[in-house]
Amino acid sequence: MAHIYAFQLGNEDLFKIGKTSNSLEQRRNQLQTGCPSTLTLFRSVSTKTSAEALAGEHFIKQRYALRLVRPRSEIFRFTPAEVVGVLAAAQEYIEQELPREQADKAAVAELEAVTPDEEVLEATADTAMLHRQLHDMLVEKARLENQVKDAENEISRLTSALKIAIGKSSGIDGVAMWRIGKSRAKFNAERLAQEAPEVHAQYLTLQFDGPKFKADQPKEYEKYMDTTPVRVFELLDES
Repeated sequence: MAHIYAFQLGNEDLFKIGKTSNSLEQRRNQLQTGCPSTLTLFRSVSTKTSAEALAGEHFIKQRYALRLVRPRSEIFRFTPAEVVGVLAAAQEYIEQELPREQADKAAVAELEAVTPDEEVLEATADTAMLHRQLHDMLVEKARLENQVKDAENEISRLTSALKIAIGKSSGIDGVAMWRIGKSRAKFNAERLAQEAPEVHAQYLTLQFDGPKFKADQPKEYEKYMDTTPVRVFELLDES
């Protein structure tokens, strides 16, 4: 069993929504560490599996992304009544839409592994409608992606302008600050070899160097490239 939770931050219209495979109290205690506001369980939805909880969490973050306080966070700005509706929508998705999506994916995966015969089916009213709808959605997706690119370019321009305005100062009061942090940690095997060679030696393994073989003997490398037939879906242009 797993859960999708909504913890309220103090008495504000702010809710931390996510999923957990632990008990709700355990998760609350984990989240409370470092959170200045008192977290109170407002409502939760129980699922049979962690995968269902993950799908429900993804559904909420996709559908209500504009209500996030910050991108990629778990804190949403909702009224209590809205949270009730959000979790009800997630539960409905898990119980009704998710099984259909999973069945469709399994059916498609099975069909992709089949070698097609020579028959070409006649279009029906239903498949013609699906064809038009898919074309329309692809056009709409391209339009939205262009809008996102334009927004990202503008964000980059505005961010650069603020950084230049700050210059060598620590920041601008009420606007933006430079903070000193650490880069993402990356394991340094070379430093381990220098400082503790005996430990480093314990974890050395011999393995085939594919990239070097390809560089040294490209024709032999090509000879051992295996391929398997795959079924590729092609959407035809509208006539």
